[in-house]
Amino acid sequence: MDPRVKASAADLQEQFDLSWRLYQLRLKLAPIGEKFDDIAEQLTKLKARAAERPDVTQKLEAFAQTLMKFGPPHPRPGAPPSLFVLDSTTQLFDDIQAADAAPTVATKAAIEDLEAKVGATMDAWRKLLESDLPALNQQLKQAGFPEIKMEAAHASR
Repeated sequence: MDPRVKASAADLQEQFDLSWRLYQLRLKLAPIGEKFDDIAEQLTKLKARAAERPDVTQKLEAFAQTLMKFGPPHPRPGAPPSLFVLDSTTQLFDDIQAADAAPTVATKAAIEDLEAKVGATMDAWRKLLESDLPALNQQLKQAGFPEIKMEAAHASR
């Protein structure tokens, strides 16, 4: 071990253990994050295309509000939707890896909080895919607009 590192072996083990937990969360959330970003991108394009159709714009805005619920508690006005729990997981992982020191009490609490939120996020995501998105796609189809597709994430990348 580098002699300049003042952290004990126990501190570094704790750092590793927390990093591993965050890594596992990222593995679980990353596929959702990709799909989330793809849906948000398609939604933005559809909103631009539907600018002259208030009936469609209203439905797209309502769905956009559903997506915003996955974002941070107080998003910047005009900020694109984001999967806050994944963004937070990545940020915490990077913060822990940036120092050879014992994780702070605040970091440990933030990880506990994130782990508690993952289940609710997964449930909300499932509802979005099984109910909200199909309902929006049906409305889009009736209005003569293309549906938001889930496979597009792989085709466009």
